[in-house]
Order: sequence, then C-alpha cells, then structure tokens
Amino acid sequence: MATGQSQKGSVAGVQGGYAPLDSSLLIPPAYLPSGGAGLQSYSPAWTSSGTAPAIGNGSLTGQYLIPSAGVVIVFVHMVPGSTSTVGTGSYRWSLPSIGTYVSRYQGGTAGMRDNSSTQRGYGICEVSVGGPSSPTFAVRVTNVSINASEWSATVPVVPADADTYDFMLTLTYT
Repeated sequence: MATGQSQKGSVAGVQGGYAPLDSSLLIPPAYLPSGGAGLQSYSPAWTSSGTAPAIGNGSLTGQYLIPSAGVVIVFVHMVPGSTSTVGTGSYRWSLPSIGTYVSRYQGGTAGMRDNSSTQRGYGICEVSVGGPSSPTFAVRVTNVSINASEWSATVPVVPADADTYDFMLTLTYT
C-alpha cells in the first residue's frame, strides 16, 4: 500500500487484514503476538552456591511472556520478609521451564532497593548453564571490573526485610 492510502474497515481484525485500534488508540491484547498466551505466572526458586536462602514470610513471584516463537521475556520480583534467611554463596533464581535456553550469554537487567537506606544496586542477569531441566540465572554487579561479583548474601547489600529485587530477562529458547 502506498503512503497516504487508508485501509478499508472491513479488513480490520480479520485474517490477512490488520489489527484494529481500541477507543484509546491502542491495539487490543487479543491482536498482539503472544505465542497463544498472555502473561503467565511461575514460581521461581531462590537458591545459592552455598547454604540455601529461604524467602520465609517475604514474597518471590515470577511471570513470563512469549511474544513470538523461541523468545521469552521473564520478570522476577522478590521482597525479603522479617523471617527470610539469606544463606551463603552466590545467588541464583530459576527460570520458567518452557524449553532449552539457547545461550548462556543472554540475559537482562536487575535492580534492588535497600529499604533501610537510599542504597540502590544494579546488575546484569546472566543465564547459568543448568540444563533444560533446571535453568537459572545469576546477577553480576555492574560497578566493578570485568570479573564482576555475583549477587549474594553480602553483595550488593545483605538482603533485609522489605528490600526489593526486580529482574527482567529476554531470552531465546528451543
């Protein structure tokens, strides 16, 4: 179609046509690519290379979206509670079991807010080789050298009641 031409309303929302706009001039979710499903929930595990941490009365939630075949966007939100234990060693959070993740060198971003101060921590999420049955990701602190420290019971801070941790990863899988 040439620039400046309009589409007929009869092809809006039909196969071979185009996605219509709603009253807010947005594409309705039913017309967005989602691999057949919208935002899905999953229960991520919080583990470590040492003594296991425990979320206790805190919260740990995960969601993911498959915008197209072979691509997944993962969101993890964690808020330790007053009975959470931090364990020892480098932390890992599990990914949804949807397939085999293609590469270890893909990931996303991480942010944390220390509730007891104005401290913030930022990191880069990196998928760990755990195999298709136990894929996980680690977070590396971004303000250090190329041999960055992984987030742990002491990095970037000791996790405490009401701190917030948020992660977003975009990954490919088969």
